[in-house]
Amino acid sequence: MHFSDLAWDPDADSVPRAWHVGRYLRRYLDRHLAPCPGFRLRLGTRVVGAEPCGGGGRGEEGRWKVVLETDDGSRETALFDHVVVASGHFGEPIVPVQALPEPLRIPVVHSSHYRHLEGLLGTAPTPLKGCILVVGGQMSGVEIAGTIASHLSAVANAPGDQSALPGVEKLTVHHLVQRPIWVMPTFTTPEPKAKAPPFLPLDFASYNTNNRPVPLQNTQGHITKDAAHAAHAMFEHALGTDQAVFSPLLRFDDDAKAEPPYLAVSDWYCDFVRSGHIVLSKGKLDTLRGTTAVVSSPDGLDEVHNVVAVVLATGFDPSSSLGFLSQDTLRKLHHSPQHLAQPLALAFHGTHHPEVPGLGFVGVYRSPYWGVIQMQAKFLAELWSHSSDALPKPMWRKLAADDSVQRTLALRDDPRLSQFPMGDYAWLMQEFSEALSMERISILPALPSRLPSHPSGHFSGTAQFLLRDRTLDGLRCAGGPDGADEDGGGMEYLYVEDGDFKTDAGFGFPATRRYVWRYDERRDVLSVWFAKPDDPRRADYLFHEVEFEQRQSGGWGAKAGHLCIDDYYHVRYTFAFEAVNLAEWSIEYTVKGPRKNYTIRGVYRR
Repeated sequence: MHFSDLAWDPDADSVPRAWHVGRYLRRYLDRHLAPCPGFRLRLGTRVVGAEPCGGGGRGEEGRWKVVLETDDGSRETALFDHVVVASGHFGEPIVPVQALPEPLRIPVVHSSHYRHLEGLLGTAPTPLKGCILVVGGQMSGVEIAGTIASHLSAVANAPGDQSALPGVEKLTVHHLVQRPIWVMPTFTTPEPKAKAPPFLPLDFASYNTNNRPVPLQNTQGHITKDAAHAAHAMFEHALGTDQAVFSPLLRFDDDAKAEPPYLAVSDWYCDFVRSGHIVLSKGKLDTLRGTTAVVSSPDGLDEVHNVVAVVLATGFDPSSSLGFLSQDTLRKLHHSPQHLAQPLALAFHGTHHPEVPGLGFVGVYRSPYWGVIQMQAKFLAELWSHSSDALPKPMWRKLAADDSVQRTLALRDDPRLSQFPMGDYAWLMQEFSEALSMERISILPALPSRLPSHPSGHFSGTAQFLLRDRTLDGLRCAGGPDGADEDGGGMEYLYVEDGDFKTDAGFGFPATRRYVWRYDERRDVLSVWFAKPDDPRRADYLFHEVEFEQRQSGGWGAKAGHLCIDDYYHVRYTFAFEAVNLAEWSIEYTVKGPRKNYTIRGVYRR
């Protein structure tokens, strides 16, 4: 959850809260947007109308007329070359008013409005006794049920009497679900069978592409039975259970495993279900009668008594975020209010429609990810920077092969539609990067420097081993081994490394290094020598001698050390072969002493 040009603070939480995200966005605004002369942010202003002036999106007649309304009700009209809709998929909360006859005797709120117990139960009759009913069994339902249960647990187990709501500590959460759903914690393990497994954030496993063939294929949309079985098996393997240990209603039987899987994320939900603090019932809310909820299920009607409050996790109406577009524009966008998961049918992964030039969309799909949002914005900027007959070839090819509109229309009434039909994250990122000619780069691990004089950064370039006859140049440091074989025979390599070093602070500079690599056959020793600064083809003095260790699964390991005045170099090598060919090698050296204190790691691939 971040943009590529702004990292989170080093001390940020692994799973940020909403206000953390707001603070991050403010930092992004201050760094990248506010300094731009052409940027203008207008708060307290709504877009109430937007329609094209005509002309196919070019020239003054092709601009967009946008009607703005401020908080005081005044309106103004402005012209724009393009309009980007970024109002999001989650518009107005859906409230099943037919199930909530007036007058209501207990509080009823949408899950998006819940903040704390006091805000939910402040108007409920006291002393409190019974349950808080959560309606809705998908992602937000699991999340809000787990959150409320954690708040109840915090009150019940706090020292002293800290609750202003008598009886709140005895409440439970009653959750209405329609089907089992996989509940994943925020941290999972790549080794679920290990007794001491390592743990990584959930996304690390979800978007690990190492075990997926390239190019990636979309795993979302229409889910076949075979694909469903494979996905269920993956989730069960990751959790180590079919969830029957928590509740029979969370268990996936053979019939459930043939259906498209649904996923939710919560660290607490399952354990609260197991302990009885969250009680599950299968069914939908039929009606609320005072403090009794009538629940409809395939087995008939049932009742949940002593309900003190209702939280509706019933989703959102995305069409309310599109009300400023004209009916003609909505028709061209294939707008369908009854299809909540896919209200629009847009080209190239939710970015635009050819029949409505000058109008773009960013993040207007179910479960948008920040990476995709940023790529959608980059795509629109590139698309609108060229005329239709002068698009870059990679973008032209991707647009020519795009079937996003037809695919969306075909999926709208598909009974085997996936939970997130837009497409899986890794595949979408691949599609956008190919259209934008953005190549993947290797991200090497690095630790930030604590020394302002030696900033952290990344060096990329080329390294050459240039074969030549052996030379006799060079002196050893004091305390080094005896002189090498001086018969003049054999060969050696002149090592030449050139590239650019870019610091984390944003500035960079070209950098180069020169060494001489020698192998002494009589002593069976490989050595590395510094090159003379004023004559880089001549060896100056010994850097270190390489001592090979026992071979390992990842390659041949080696170590070396070098004392230069008072600073000591600890050096580690790894050489990975493919048969007789060196495919990759790496070097890491840590320098410690009164004048130097840093670590450098380099990876070299052919």
